[in-house]
Amino acid sequence: MQKVLSWGVPNSTEIKNENVGSILFHINAKTSSDAVANLITLNKIEIGLSVKRGTREEVSFFDGYLGDLLQFIHGGTTSLETVLEKTSVGYLVNLQFANRFNIGVNDVLRVKTNFGSASASFTSATNSNSTIVIYTNPSSVENPQNYVAVYKSFQIPTGDVDFQKHLGTNIGKIMFHAHPSASFDAVSTAGTDPLPLSSEIVADNYTEDKSQVELLASAQMSLSYNPDSDVYNLVQYESANILSDVRVKIKLSAPATINTKVLVTSYTVL
Repeated sequence: MQKVLSWGVPNSTEIKNENVGSILFHINAKTSSDAVANLITLNKIEIGLSVKRGTREEVSFFDGYLGDLLQFIHGGTTSLETVLEKTSVGYLVNLQFANRFNIGVNDVLRVKTNFGSASASFTSATNSNSTIVIYTNPSSVENPQNYVAVYKSFQIPTGDVDFQKHLGTNIGKIMFHAHPSASFDAVSTAGTDPLPLSSEIVADNYTEDKSQVELLASAQMSLSYNPDSDVYNLVQYESANILSDVRVKIKLSAPATINTKVLVTSYTVL
């Protein structure tokens, strides 16, 4: 499936009767001189994802910004840099889901977007010269249990230096979000956004307490097959061993800003 989307207005795309493996946004953001524009941020672009099975109630599994969604899906891997890279045909923003969506003839996978103005996300881009196309890529891999990742962002209140929160259950990934686009080193050097001094996870039959140094070392090892890649947000936990009844306790290096969040991926059956 492919569909042309519009700038400046809400778009709603319904996907039916397809085993969806990934969704691709081809964003060809261009300036008035027809050059591909530089990326400012993808956190001006709103996106919502939901599934409706037959006559059952529609269930949302993400509602937020495209930049945050990419952190959920690709954070802690070199693929994050890949999906943000400018090419000669614009930006190829791929949402590669961990679990496939088995969308039957009576089901709907709904993708709601609002890209706003092109110039809000891309330097000097114009709506008239820029285009957006959404593609779905089918998968031959079945998902018989219909497991779906649910992405939830926990905002650390602005000004706080200590944060404690019950994150929920069936959790497979926990990540500290310091900044939507800057690397760990850039955030550390600028000093305008805090980083975790320590982060503790307590769950059923599992406890983990890591310092900033340990979190950074773990992130570097995850990128070790491409050592030139920068560390961005810090993944504390990512495993097929799903955690139940999870609580987190974080001590920050400075008061939290609007960028300071904990991004959590849990799993449910839809």
